[in-house]
Amino acid sequence: MSYAKVLEKADGDFECKDYVVVQSSGPKKGEDGVTYYEVSLEDSLATIVRDELLADRGSSQRSDGFKKGDVLRFWGRGFGYVVRGIALVLDGDLHVYRYMTSDEEKADHARQVAKAKTDRAREWEEKRAEILRKVSALPEPFRRRFEFFMRRPSWGAEFGLYEVFCMGEAHKIARICKTPERVAEFLRGSPALQKGAADSAGIALAWDDHSGNTFGCACQLAHAFLSIPGRLHQVHGALCPLVGCAEYGCYASTVSR
Repeated sequence: MSYAKVLEKADGDFECKDYVVVQSSGPKKGEDGVTYYEVSLEDSLATIVRDELLADRGSSQRSDGFKKGDVLRFWGRGFGYVVRGIALVLDGDLHVYRYMTSDEEKADHARQVAKAKTDRAREWEEKRAEILRKVSALPEPFRRRFEFFMRRPSWGAEFGLYEVFCMGEAHKIARICKTPERVAEFLRGSPALQKGAADSAGIALAWDDHSGNTFGCACQLAHAFLSIPGRLHQVHGALCPLVGCAEYGCYASTVSR
């Protein structure tokens, strides 16, 4: 698509909002060779502006970085959703850095979801033997939890790696803390306290691989393992906060209401 066509579409697309630049740095080159800028905006927001249309546009507005007071227009459904387009609004004109229509963004998202699902399934098959060895080494309540989820044939390829990681870390946290009360303190503690407790117990957690969700889930599972081990399989799945209980197939989705 020509830049003129992109500009025409962007100019007639009103699912957008303008923000004022506070400061910026760049240009820099990404690993893919695309120029990008790091930009701080009003309302304590920040973003990366990738100049994907530089060659088509034929000019580089603000090639030394955006100026304080510049106005950037963002296309998308708003905060928390995908930013599908960014342009500099300069003297009433748009200088588009990247852009997709709403339909193009939805199609691109669908492709990414499909690819991610395929990649997860491939990784699951490659690591299946290793995963089964890890699960078999865990205490019975964790094995029972794994078997409960595995009742759904597609669950392993979709969620298995994530859940098993959380279970393994939960078992470590239970060994570090030893009581449900100390798990609660561990979860609320500072990073220094958490790492100190792990080091004192001689147990290494996979700190670099954790997100807020995986760490919170691991602590929840550790607490349940130490307090209600016979019901560990009934605790919400690791990704239930993101995909829902029915999609994940956790125990809560099997209970009649």
